[in-house]
Amino acid sequence: MRPEIYGRAINRIIINCSYSYYDHDHCKTNYIIADEKLKLKQKDFYRTLLTMFTRQEIEKNGYFLRNRFEFGPFRADTGKIRIGLNLEKEFSELSHSEQRLKLSEYILFALNHVTDKLKKKKLDYDFDLMLEDFNSILTEWKA
Repeated sequence: MRPEIYGRAINRIIINCSYSYYDHDHCKTNYIIADEKLKLKQKDFYRTLLTMFTRQEIEKNGYFLRNRFEFGPFRADTGKIRIGLNLEKEFSELSHSEQRLKLSEYILFALNHVTDKLKKKKLDYDFDLMLEDFNSILTEWKA
């Protein structure tokens, strides 16, 4: 996080990616990404999934409804914030270069969302420079 350049208010932004997988009949997870406009809470996932698929389809295919992003609270005492990023099965079917592009897009969206929230806290941190640097790293990575 380059504290000497950006500041010391933010220690870590942890991005945890959860991928859909299907290893065998007894171990499967296929994320279905919820429409963001629904603003679903965790308690609503299964009930909403039942409006999309039957119970048998859900069990057979290992479907789990999730929001694309899960943003944790900022911990001022540790300078940490967590971001969860859920990826559907179709992501794994993309080519390697398409995956890089999508992942870059998702990470930038998540970082912009988090920094917009954290800027409102008036922290002593150069979010704009951090985002600029991170964007250049991602641009090089996805090329």
